[in-house]
Amino acid sequence: MSFQSDESSVELGEIREGFKISHGNTTYRLTSAVKDTVINGETYTSVSVGRGELGVSANSDSRDAILKLPIKHAFCQRYLVPSGPPRVITAEMFRLQMNSGEAVSVWRGRVVSMSVEEHTASFLIPADSTRMMKRRLPVLSVGITCGYSLYDPSCGVDKNSHKVDTTVVSRSGQQVIVASMGGQPNYWAKFGEIIHVPSGESMTIFDHIGTVLTLQYPIFEMQDGDAVTVYAGCAHEIGICRTTFANQLNYGGIPKLPSANPHIGGGYGIFTSE
Repeated sequence: MSFQSDESSVELGEIREGFKISHGNTTYRLTSAVKDTVINGETYTSVSVGRGELGVSANSDSRDAILKLPIKHAFCQRYLVPSGPPRVITAEMFRLQMNSGEAVSVWRGRVVSMSVEEHTASFLIPADSTRMMKRRLPVLSVGITCGYSLYDPSCGVDKNSHKVDTTVVSRSGQQVIVASMGGQPNYWAKFGEIIHVPSGESMTIFDHIGTVLTLQYPIFEMQDGDAVTVYAGCAHEIGICRTTFANQLNYGGIPKLPSANPHIGGGYGIFTSE
């Protein structure tokens, strides 16, 4: 027996479905079966989980999948915390044939939104193939400040050369006190990023004074004593590009770009009928 023979047989086909939801180091394995089910050697817990139909649209693009869970489930509660949901949540659906014991992955994508109706949460999950096809081309503006994203190929700065590995001493709301910043000066990490090592979650740093970091939002999973990695930030100004990264040759802005045009009345070239 094989998955394919069971799948094509009306008599032998006995199907179970499993759903794997992952963010950071946290994984939920769920099944719509009436009891816990082992799929590919991993146990999937029986819960009241449902999904929409899977298929392709008229233009052969994969449709979006809808996954439904009770609002009280731990994943739904994590999604609703005030600091916001995890940045990257992957979801995968498996189809198991009980006779052969074989399972195949029939859907994989990223959770992009959640809606709630009464006691049920519905998660929208476009297929990875659809998401890649909808990716926008980058747009670069020209101005005094640098238009590159820090550490991207155009910027050229090595991210691993501008990091500090440390631990959390304490946290209160958006503020996190770390054990050390490796001797880096104030504001070194401003507009940078902190990675919470145990969960893999990241957050933008709004300010940095001494060993105190102010985050855009708290990281829900963070606990005292946890390992974190702090990366330098950039205000996209030529001074920081020079002093922090010694990268002025790759600066993506025009620092001495005039803010006014002396040859046009008003200085900015604004049209007037006068």
